[in-house]
Amino acid sequence: MTINAEMKKFMAEDGNILDLLEDSQISKLEDYIRSGIEIDEESRSIWLKRNLEAMDLIKHIEDPDLDSRSDGDSIKSCKVIYPLLASSAIHAASRLIPHFTRNDKTCEVGVHGEDPGGVKQMRAEDTASYVNYQLLYQSDNWLSDSHKLAHMIMTWGMGFRRVFYDQDEGALDFQLIPPADIIINHNISTLKKASRVTIRHYMSDVDLVEKMRNDEFTEIDLGTLHGNSMDVEQNNPAEAPAIHEVYEQYCRFDLDDDGYAEPYRVFFHSGSGKLLAVQVNYVLKDIKFNKKGQIR
Repeated sequence: MTINAEMKKFMAEDGNILDLLEDSQISKLEDYIRSGIEIDEESRSIWLKRNLEAMDLIKHIEDPDLDSRSDGDSIKSCKVIYPLLASSAIHAASRLIPHFTRNDKTCEVGVHGEDPGGVKQMRAEDTASYVNYQLLYQSDNWLSDSHKLAHMIMTWGMGFRRVFYDQDEGALDFQLIPPADIIINHNISTLKKASRVTIRHYMSDVDLVEKMRNDEFTEIDLGTLHGNSMDVEQNNPAEAPAIHEVYEQYCRFDLDDDGYAEPYRVFFHSGSGKLLAVQVNYVLKDIKFNKKGQIR
């Protein structure tokens, strides 16, 4: 199937376009996503290892390789544990948290340029009031997640929070994402230069079925997907519900072989290596053409 300009206009207004793609296109895209994740994971492997070891120290998780037992007159190793790192992170976060809200406000909007009649000032005040209402009263988790984000920044040195509009709730929603689950190539200097950004999600069978029935994911037999049993509270691990590792990736890929890679948002099932959804990551007004009629 050739994806021309008219098809791209249709795709920009549609949701999941996975069913519109041919098997060869799907296979190429799956290979691209898989190899991209492997490249990015490898590039950040040393950074991730060091940070996970640091988190173990902060949480006072004992190294299983450390043996403090005595062997005769010689001592193999000794250890002294003092919560210095945890205390420092907590104190640093506690200094940052009060700056999230002041006088029951999270933000103020400034005015630039001339403002005859104070029209801009009135609009700025209305905007600030609405944003404060959304974050402090309409959202159930913004403030509590902000506290968690402060601790995350103090321990990891970075933190990620996604802001999106929840169609079912009809309001903004916020999702705090651990840095370990944001996969970005470690060799880039800014996010704008990243070839792709991948977010790791953990979904149950119920989550997948809901997204399929909401037309977010393509209908796939769950029996063909391989999940991991991660519920340690179950007495019998075999009876634990399957948890699926799903990658959400923002990338650019040339599906129509016109030499120009368009932006897409894809969902990839790690266990089976199958695509769950492909969405265009642009809107109709973003499509521009040169004098030759080529998309630029």
